Amino acid sequence: MYEKWNSNPVTIAYDSQMPISTIPLPAVTVCPLIKSRVEVFNLTWAMEMFVQNLTMDTNSKRKLRALAHVCPFVEYWKTFSYSKKETVVPDLRKMSHTLQDVIVYCKWRFSVVPCKDMMVEQLLDDGICYTFNSLSSGEIYRADKISLDFLNMSNTTPSSDWTREEGYPSDTGFNGYPFRPLSNGLYSAFIFMATTRDIDRDPMCMTAYTGYKIAVHSPDEVARMKDSFFRIESLSVVTLTITPTVYKASPILRKYSPEKRNCYFSNERHLKFFRIYNKVNCETECNANYTLALCGCVKFSMPRSPGTKICDASKIACYSQTTIYRPGVEPTNFNHKKILNCNCLPSCNSIKYQVEMSRAPLSSKRYPWKLDFLEDE
Repeated sequence: MYEKWNSNPVTIAYDSQMPISTIPLPAVTVCPLIKSRVEVFNLTWAMEMFVQNLTMDTNSKRKLRALAHVCPFVEYWKTFSYSKKETVVPDLRKMSHTLQDVIVYCKWRFSVVPCKDMMVEQLLDDGICYTFNSLSSGEIYRADKISLDFLNMSNTTPSSDWTREEGYPSDTGFNGYPFRPLSNGLYSAFIFMATTRDIDRDPMCMTAYTGYKIAVHSPDEVARMKDSFFRIESLSVVTLTITPTVYKASPILRKYSPEKRNCYFSNERHLKFFRIYNKVNCETECNANYTLALCGCVKFSMPRSPGTKICDASKIACYSQTTIYRPGVEPTNFNHKKILNCNCLPSCNSIKYQVEMSRAPLSSKRYPWKLDFLEDE
């Protein structure tokens, strides 16, 4: 019995009586596969210029280098040399659609609401994406440590009334943030419609897919669009059914070491760039540190200090190989042992969201509401 306790002192007990109104809805992040408006930059035109061995102007070269970070096909036909003048984040923002252009219709608890009040822009691996029910960037990141690229988004969310360990305060009303369900079913659903323009669909960036990538995650986590996402095709209706599983640790476990109980409480592990400890944020920060040590720079979407160098297009191959890194697996020809030892244990208090998806074709001619754009666009 002692040996059993010594090897695994934590017992998991199951309880199905937790009120669903005490659990926040997940954050949902939407990333369009279209990365550029055709009137700002046409990637197919850029490829034709390259094939014909024609010279592009400096402004077009800079935009092409920025798109190379988010359009996977570019690396197959274009090799980039080192450049000091690359401005990835500002160029991606200039080329991308605004939130209001992409998310055009929103309903919350059966009421039509402005989409800008429900979703925010975020800087992620896929470029500029849009997230529902996420904590504000000022609550996720340490504002005095992180680059302003992660803080200067188009709009902000309300201040949070919830934490992983404490949940919602007893005096929080039904409109507390992050949003939470009041019951099962569609009454607690967030419904939105996303659109893309046909003229912006560029196979040189989107490959064979259309539509969007969607990630479901905890409100206090940063979405990992490379690791865990769903593909949503254009002209389809998609319903996500969410089943949450809540893990809560007894306070008595605090007397054991994190290694013994195999988890961290929120105040036991400090992260440089994130205010909130969880496994996802820890691994995201660890991967950024590893990339900086290996490449001498970080990908534009990785958390970084204001003065940290952003990898230009010539370093895409270098930072891409770091995305397969996992703690405990040492890459070859790399000696930064301290950086590799990230020890990103799970949070002692956490929420996992299981997702079931159903799809149906969308008939745009049968919309029950008036659209403010032409159907053939």
